Amino acid sequence: MTEDKKALEMEQVRYEQGHGYLVLLDYVLGKLDAWKAEITKQGVRQELTTPEGKHEPKFMVNARNYETLDDQTAKTYVQAKAFVTWTDKNVITPTEDAIKKETGYSKENIPTETTETFLPFGAYIARIISSRVEKTDYTKIVKTVIAELEKVKSEDPEMSKKYHAVGFTAKSAGLKYIRLKALNDRLTTLETKEAKKEPSIQQKIECYPYVAA
Repeated sequence: MTEDKKALEMEQVRYEQGHGYLVLLDYVLGKLDAWKAEITKQGVRQELTTPEGKHEPKFMVNARNYETLDDQTAKTYVQAKAFVTWTDKNVITPTEDAIKKETGYSKENIPTETTETFLPFGAYIARIISSRVEKTDYTKIVKTVIAELEKVKSEDPEMSKKYHAVGFTAKSAGLKYIRLKALNDRLTTLETKEAKKEPSIQQKIECYPYVAA
């Protein structure tokens, strides 16, 4: 089946001579709202509360088949998640933050090029790779398109023209469609030209056993 036929089988997509492929406006807005919520949640960890609270959770793994979804698997899974959360918050993150601080680089002091820093770390040598990266603000892109499409929905002439809005009152009970190509073009323009790319720092840590010469 061709991509054209797949598109036409979607209830939200239609093809009209002179307009090309059109997609239902309310469907696009619903998808964008969902994407905005997902982007906002990125980087947020879900923590499991345990009776131990802030104390180090006790955890021991038994050799068994954990594909068997029984009571023991469930108990071990919850304990493992709690243990990983605790160690990440109380051991890994603070240790890595302290190591990264030793490089002298931060969000306020971003290197102009990728650099390596070697740091004595107990019986190990820590190798910190610091790189300058540019991050696109995708949340802003989605919010911008949502705001523009809300104007299309409100019959704004400029935005309706930009998205090639088409209404089919007689055929589709007043449903409004926008041109699929116009939506794709707008998203591409925002991502490549208009969206502000914020400089940031990315740091990777590797540890090697220290071997005396």
